[in-house]
Amino acid sequence: MVQNVGWCVVVTKPQSEHIAAQSIRQAGYREYLPMEQRILRGHRESKGQPKLYPLFPRYMFAELHPDQAYWPLSKANGVAHLLMRGDRPALVRPGIIEAIQQAENEGQFDERRKSEEAVLPVGSLVRVMEGPFSDMIGRIVDAKGDGRIRVVLEMLGRPTPTDMHAKQVVMA
Repeated sequence: MVQNVGWCVVVTKPQSEHIAAQSIRQAGYREYLPMEQRILRGHRESKGQPKLYPLFPRYMFAELHPDQAYWPLSKANGVAHLLMRGDRPALVRPGIIEAIQQAENEGQFDERRKSEEAVLPVGSLVRVMEGPFSDMIGRIVDAKGDGRIRVVLEMLGRPTPTDMHAKQVVMA
């Protein structure tokens, strides 16, 4: 039995978050699996399409009430174990789950929104942080809607336009 109403942390088996969520619901518990939306890369048919993924891979939350035993949670399909504090499940501090839910509802874990907000203005001087042009400085000359930008880099004494993802650069 649990002393207070609260959310405990459920550790799932690898890639079993949805199975665990369904099993926990069927066992009579309220569960919460925070999700983030990512844009698929490298998939031929679905490249550029959004897909939902667990925000915290292998972790989710279950609400416990004082009159509920916690052992059925650890026996649910897809569950590896609960995070424990001594002989009881460790409860998440009040307000944390609500803050995560609010952020998720506001779209803060939506990669499409992040890429739209993170657009660097054309004309900005940027430093390349990753890839073959790492540490080079260039100027953005074009921004495409898919999060990609065109940067003019000085290579071999000549300005050379190069396409890259906006995440690869920071303001110089």
